Amino acid sequence: MEAAVRAALATDLPATARPVTDDAERRAVIRAIIDELDGDRDYDEWVAGAPLAEITFV
Repeated sequence: MEAAVRAALATDLPATARPVTDDAERRAVIRAIIDELDGDRDYDEWVAGAPLAEITFV
């Protein structure tokens, strides 16, 4: 899913968040992100250290 906010929001949006800690899930998400970026990225470094959370708007 790709989402973009194009205008400033003047409201709070109800949401929940959960940290993504499962290694396989982290690898899948980070691989998808890195594949969209230009240039070289250290995949293992991102998996090990990048903060990652799933946000669900309710």
